Amino acid sequence: MQTARIQLGHIPFDRIVFWCEWVLLGAALAAYTYFIVFSVVHVVLRQELTVSIQTEQTHVSDLEGQYLAQQTAISRATADQMGLVALKPSAYVSVGADSSRLTRRP
Repeated sequence: MQTARIQLGHIPFDRIVFWCEWVLLGAALAAYTYFIVFSVVHVVLRQELTVSIQTEQTHVSDLEGQYLAQQTAISRATADQMGLVALKPSAYVSVGADSSRLTRRP
């Protein structure tokens, strides 16, 4: 029976295993640190986004309140003084299948 023997030069096998374990431990610590930092950054960004959304919702609510207040501010008399005129009712047109006939719809 033949056996193969691996020679690693002048470095003992135990020393190589020792350094591989340290490299793996370092990689695990680096990955752990990365994911912790990544999670903290995302929590902070989410909080900032929540504050920004609340600010924008407040702004939209203020604009809606202004719109509702201004909706009844202009009466027909005020519009006449400003030179505004009433629009005629809208009319719609249908085009026939042969494109040569137009039909008015109410």
